[in-house]
Amino acid sequence: MGLPPESGYLNSGLLLIDPVKWREINVAEKAFQCSIDNIEYISFADQYSLNVIFNQQWKELDARWNCYAQNDTPDPYLIHFTGMKPIFKGYSGNSRYKEQFFFYLDQTPWKDFTVKNDMLRLMKKLYNKVTKKLKRI
Repeated sequence: MGLPPESGYLNSGLLLIDPVKWREINVAEKAFQCSIDNIEYISFADQYSLNVIFNQQWKELDARWNCYAQNDTPDPYLIHFTGMKPIFKGYSGNSRYKEQFFFYLDQTPWKDFTVKNDMLRLMKKLYNKVTKKLKRI
């Protein structure tokens, strides 16, 4: 990113922003332009661009606001289900977090949801990739 090592890394999993200020300084346009200008270096476009735009101008939240389901963080505030989601049979993250997920899901209109086969997930991913490629043509 060309930033000083002491910059730290802004993880955009959860952001608290001032929407008025965000629009005033035109963050969206700057982020898109940063992504376009640096496309060859980018894996996570939002995080890359926000790290460049807000270099050393942000404050880190308590890590419990962005816990990964693969870890075991005591008393998480927000669980970030990256990779395989608990709605699929192949989920291999923290089982306690999966239980919490379904505890809250059972309190919604989706309470009768049944866990899906992993093949459905793979087929959807393939469909999305092919669709994106076809849109570029």
